[in-house]
Amino acid sequence: MEETVQCKNELRPIDVLGKKNELERTGMLTEGLAITICRALELVVDFKKDITMYRHLENIQLVVQADGCWLEFRAGAASITVLVWYDQNKKEANVSTPFWKER
Repeated sequence: MEETVQCKNELRPIDVLGKKNELERTGMLTEGLAITICRALELVVDFKKDITMYRHLENIQLVVQADGCWLEFRAGAASITVLVWYDQNKKEANVSTPFWKER
């Protein structure tokens, strides 16, 4: 499964939570996806509290990868990218350092 969630104005926790709930309802939420989506949700909440990162929520690409699935949450021009992926051996989510795309 590959899917893009286009966010209005900025990436909000409700965007991530809504996608998680949809996957749960359809039976497509795997253990790895659940763990990475929860970690992605924590990141968005943390970004909203961090003045430096908050302003980037309007132009962000948050990519979640787990169990052969790929979800992209995209807001604005997506000038900053953050990856959250699942390590099957450790049964945990990993997060990349945010990186900015060259203009």
